[in-house]
Amino acid sequence: MTSALQSTRVSPAGLAALAQALREAGLPEEDVALPARVFYAFHLDGQPIGYAGLEAHGSAALLRSVLIATQHRKRGLGSLVVGEMERLARDSGIESLHLLTTNQAPFFERIGYLPTPRQLAPAEIAETAQFKSLCPASASYLRKTLARNSTAGDGTAWQ
Repeated sequence: MTSALQSTRVSPAGLAALAQALREAGLPEEDVALPARVFYAFHLDGQPIGYAGLEAHGSAALLRSVLIATQHRKRGLGSLVVGEMERLARDSGIESLHLLTTNQAPFFERIGYLPTPRQLAPAEIAETAQFKSLCPASASYLRKTLARNSTAGDGTAWQ
């Protein structure tokens, strides 16, 4: 792929479009405007291709709402988007990413996320709305420890 993936932080004005896209994809959108959640829109050659977000809780974060538009799937863009989210998290001092998914566990396992029993989630993650009510109890829980980045910031880069 010769084109570069670009990401922009979703502004408060852009949250309605994000919520609509999540709703259409069957993903939770009720809490996107709450604190500690930062979402990014991704573009390729100026065309929107998807979204993803982070919900920070100390040194851990939920990887939220990874969504690639239907017409852009099966091109490796999901891996690129998740890789960029991992970089953003690492640069902000996040040490581990956690996620819940009802149908994409094999994708996340292929890119290094480990399936884990939900009862082993850190307390700050287990107490989130994602774990407690927004995602069904049948959703798979996966986690990934991020490699340390010697240039990591003080954790305020996107908060």
